[in-house]
Amino acid sequence: MAISKTHPAERIREAIAAGQRVFGENRVQEAESKYPALRAEHPDIKLHLVGPLQSNKVRTAVQLFDVIETVDRPFDRKVDQQTEESAIKMQPKTRIAFERRL
Repeated sequence: MAISKTHPAERIREAIAAGQRVFGENRVQEAESKYPALRAEHPDIKLHLVGPLQSNKVRTAVQLFDVIETVDRPFDRKVDQQTEESAIKMQPKTRIAFERRL
């Protein structure tokens, strides 16, 4: 996975041209500004959220990312519930990895 945070879309296009297909972003807003256009051009790319997920960004994240690897507050029931509900509505598109500390 190539972490593309802070890199402009043109640099990501260069990585795609070189064969990279899996990217990681740590901010929903930043990914939202770059990836819809990139995916229109290259529908085979995959996008992972590798940073914290806030409850007000859950719906957008589930629509945008193929994999959500982190939920920043392991016992935040609001984020967990909203993520699960949004994922169910979007069908089985988004894979979500929840961290649980026992």
